Amino acid sequence: MKSKRISYCHFCKNGYVKTWKTQYFCRVYCRKKSSSLETGWHKQNRDRLALYARNRHRRLMQIPSYKARLAAYRLKKEYGLSLDEYKKLAEAQKGKCAICLCPPSGRWKVLVVDHDHITGQIRGLLCESCNQMLGLAKDQIDYFCYAILYLNRANQIREDALQDKIKDKEEEED
Repeated sequence: MKSKRISYCHFCKNGYVKTWKTQYFCRVYCRKKSSSLETGWHKQNRDRLALYARNRHRRLMQIPSYKARLAAYRLKKEYGLSLDEYKKLAEAQKGKCAICLCPPSGRWKVLVVDHDHITGQIRGLLCESCNQMLGLAKDQIDYFCYAILYLNRANQIREDALQDKIKDKEEEED
């Protein structure tokens, strides 16, 4: 028969036999008390903890293998896409945005995965600007139709204004 190992409570330091219910504390009371004390400490040191987390993230992002692993993890978790599948999509689009046909620009200089928010289906890879444009338009085609009409009207007004300026200059020269 296996002898039972005695553990010591992290809160009250009493000895107890560890089970699947009591991992670190001898009873529910100690677990609740400990969590409330930790919460108080966390509240008092919120800035310190945030600074630590920020610095740790910056340090880790300097490591290329960590950065690549993190990117692969996010692709798989959010879109179910492996890094190889992402690279194939990028090659199929010749490394350019599917909308504006420009190479990636912006802060990260990578193409982001565009997907349908209802079905989750991947539509393609976009630059940050085009992805934000789609997001702000809430993937509604009507918004783009109205935007096209608006721009056409604005262009017409601008052309009329330019024509008027040209006519005014011609009249002044005569």
